[in-house]
Amino acid sequence: MTGHAFQVLLDENAILATLAVMREHLAAGGRIVFESRNPAIDWKARWDGGVFEVIHDGLVVRKTRDVVSYDEGRAHFETRYHFPEETLVSESELLFLSRNDIERHLEASGLRADAVYGDWDRQPFDERNAEEMIFVVRRAS
Repeated sequence: MTGHAFQVLLDENAILATLAVMREHLAAGGRIVFESRNPAIDWKARWDGGVFEVIHDGLVVRKTRDVVSYDEGRAHFETRYHFPEETLVSESELLFLSRNDIERHLEASGLRADAVYGDWDRQPFDERNAEEMIFVVRRAS
């Protein structure tokens, strides 16, 4: 589960239901791997007002991101894609859980983290600096 998909699970019921299905379909000896952004990082400051441009075949597409709200572990933001003839808007909401909260949900689902890395290169997770938490998970028993 990549692309920070875990963060679109916005409440405990959705998280536990997803983890239960993952556990049910996990092959013997298999692993689940997913990432979530580290909530200790100031994502609002990093994302709010962000502007990126992509040029393809001479067409310039500008992407902007504005944080609408950011509190209690939830970020609601709007991403706009500015084309020459129109602007498309995508609204998103993400949940930022701590490592401890995610591990608590794993345990409640009969799963456990074998490892938690700070990036996909398997660097150690440093809560103060790592942008990501990469969970390598298996059945608890």
